[in-house]
Amino acid sequence: MILELRSLLRRQRQIPLKELAEALGSDPETVRPMLERLIRRGEVERLPSATPCPGGCTLCPPQTVEIYLWIADNDGET
Repeated sequence: MILELRSLLRRQRQIPLKELAEALGSDPETVRPMLERLIRRGEVERLPSATPCPGGCTLCPPQTVEIYLWIADNDGET
């Protein structure tokens, strides 16, 4: 599942946790530890609270949205 997660992040570049979980057919509590692993590896970073969703969606209160950003290059290395 982590390979699929990396692929989604690489493709989307910036995506909310809720969308990642839905795309993986999982729940946020299952996906979050995988994201933490990718953060420790320097491939992903969590954007600050209240960062607006990519695409300008405003349906959720910004402070409740966790957005992750792919920061590694195309080879998966920073």
